[in-house]
Amino acid sequence: MAASSEIFAQLDDFLNAYEGDKAYNLAKTLLEEAGEKVDTNLYLCFMHACYIVSNCSTNEIKRKTVLDEAYGYGKKIFELEPNNREVLKWCAIITGSLAEVATMKEKIALGHEFKNYLDKAAENEPDSSIFHMRGRFSYQIANLSWLERTAASVVFGAPPYATIENALSDLLRAEELNPGQIDNQLYIAKCYLDQGDRINASKYLTNVIYSHAVDEIDVEQQNEARKLIENIIKEQSQELITLKMPEEITMKTRKAKDNTKLEDTSEESNPEDTNDTVKPE
Repeated sequence: MAASSEIFAQLDDFLNAYEGDKAYNLAKTLLEEAGEKVDTNLYLCFMHACYIVSNCSTNEIKRKTVLDEAYGYGKKIFELEPNNREVLKWCAIITGSLAEVATMKEKIALGHEFKNYLDKAAENEPDSSIFHMRGRFSYQIANLSWLERTAASVVFGAPPYATIENALSDLLRAEELNPGQIDNQLYIAKCYLDQGDRINASKYLTNVIYSHAVDEIDVEQQNEARKLIENIIKEQSQELITLKMPEEITMKTRKAKDNTKLEDTSEESNPEDTNDTVKPE
């Protein structure tokens, strides 16, 4: 029993230090030793380890493989403890992460499952991660194309609906509870961009860029933030050019009129001889 407690303490240490591979290997060994016995805490630790490994990888196939593993264990413990707050949270995290690397057909089915986990989790004193996931989900739903919304309605039973305002409200709540998270601030910025608020968008994008990245997902999101900032700068530059153009046109018009007046004045002061010349006979 003492050894088991020590091993679990070590597993927690690996997870807290974001050492995904070490946590994954240790949890995998413990799962093999446990056999068919279901241990909720061990399953949650394994799901957490898979999440870290996925986030630290640049290989999309590897990401999907470890998330698939975690997803399978999540289904098992959800069946046994459907009202457990941590189970709901980690099932939502893994399902949502898996949806991001899935095919469109899988994405829609996983999105429906993800929404069910979120709705149940929101009933049990949601923490910042739940608000973030719900806000992110609302943002994605609000930006679905007509075709995607029609396809999703087959799974959801009706066309899924959410607004940017819904998304922003949840994301700001998540920021309030756990400030400075890269993924949350990125989506806050995206919401502000959709609302045409470049000032607030730029503020959050800058925060993202200058935050400390802990994994590959953070690096990807920082790169996305840089591109969005660049787009804002380009749009603002184009608007300045557009604003200056009428000024330049007016100046050119005035200059042309002034030149015309000068020409007219010159002609009046130097009249040409218009009399016909008669040849002497």
